[in-house]
Amino acid sequence: ASAIGLMAGITGRGWNVLGSGLNQYILILANTGSGKEMASRGVTRLLAEVQTSVPAANEFLGPSMIASGQALIKHLSKTSKCFVSVVGEFGITMQQLSSTNANQHQMMLKKVLLELYHKSGYGDSVASSIYADMDKNTGKIQSPSLTILGESTLETFYAALDEDMIGNGLLSRFTIIEYKGNRPLLNETHSEVKPSFALIDKLKTLTSQALAQQSALVVQNVSFTADAVEALRELDRFTTEQINNTMRDAVRHLWNRAHIKVMRIAALIAVGVNPYE
Repeated sequence: ASAIGLMAGITGRGWNVLGSGLNQYILILANTGSGKEMASRGVTRLLAEVQTSVPAANEFLGPSMIASGQALIKHLSKTSKCFVSVVGEFGITMQQLSSTNANQHQMMLKKVLLELYHKSGYGDSVASSIYADMDKNTGKIQSPSLTILGESTLETFYAALDEDMIGNGLLSRFTIIEYKGNRPLLNETHSEVKPSFALIDKLKTLTSQALAQQSALVVQNVSFTADAVEALRELDRFTTEQINNTMRDAVRHLWNRAHIKVMRIAALIAVGVNPYE
């Protein structure tokens, strides 16, 4: 989950697949004490190593707490247009955003999250925002790429899950990765583990390339092999059948973005294999 999140945080804006950016909404579900919070430590440790040679790589790590939609738009406008935000206890956030009692800030944040998911492609943009307080004004944001890596306990998330949460469209944007296994024994030498030189070297090259492409406002398009084209067609046929064969809105929502999520993850892996072709 953290590998997908970090890759999307770096490459979400600079690479496209069929006109779509590669940003991701990822949610890790696991029981208390299973180590899900290590996902955030993996991301921060890798980027810390990369920053020794590429200081601007810190732009790819966003805030861990997003108070409102306005704050998120301001960060995208003034700080970084492509990043991953690692958010703890995201199951609680989902409950709050989907609640009928959501306050104004929560409603605005949900609206912004829904919009940003599809705005990272080349030529896409988020319109400018104007407030009574001029310091809060933002200009038009070209191809903003927000990736979310959230974690939650199974109990918190599923206790709040209902058709209304699915129906508002936010949940269907998330790729959910579940772990129900046992808690492993402590690795007593975990603090001594260092990322390999080869991995860090590749990440430095990738972040430098992503920064250069963003600066030049250019993107690279991920192309398809013949078998990948056929696999995506088959998936599109299958998901369309699932949508057409049900009258339940919740089921339609759950299948609606399966095709684009698979396509984006496949493209992320392709960029990881060869970011130039």
